[in-house]
Amino acid sequence: MILNGPNDWDEWIEITKTKAIANKILEYVNHSTAKEDLPSLTESSIPKEVDGNPEKQTIAALDEAEKEELKLLRLDYKR
Repeated sequence: MILNGPNDWDEWIEITKTKAIANKILEYVNHSTAKEDLPSLTESSIPKEVDGNPEKQTIAALDEAEKEELKLLRLDYKR
């Protein structure tokens, strides 16, 4: 979206807020959030096969449902 003037601001801010909420970053881009109120960022670890099933150590050992769960965990990690 291109901001051509004040008439575009309301639509732009709503699009921006919607995307920030969807990506779970609104508190980081909201100018009214005080710095001391921001959650601290921590790096998470890449999901491993054992996150799909603690009893299995390789992808080949996982069943289809466990593979799908691992895939979703990894997609969430990338986000």
